[in-house]
Amino acid sequence: MHTPAFSVVVAPGRGTDRARIGCAVSRRVGNAVVRSRVRRLIRESFRRLASTLGNVDIVVIAKPTAAGLADRGLAAVIEMLVPAMENAARRAAGSRP
Repeated sequence: MHTPAFSVVVAPGRGTDRARIGCAVSRRVGNAVVRSRVRRLIRESFRRLASTLGNVDIVVIAKPTAAGLADRGLAAVIEMLVPAMENAARRAAGSRP
């Protein structure tokens, strides 16, 4: 699943009964401060959604435009990332919308 600021890759979970997340934020996104902020916002978005996702493994890849989105705050990141994670998790579970 792709958005202007993120790519979301999901696979069925292995060995656990809960959702897990991984983040990939390259140097193209910004300096260390910006990359850390993007990572924190991705993780917080995931925390708010994790209980509804089921048993999936999610990897969120930040694109360079994620830095501008992070400047706008958590609400902007949630608005873009949560629907992408939900759709990707649904597809991984086998139930296409």
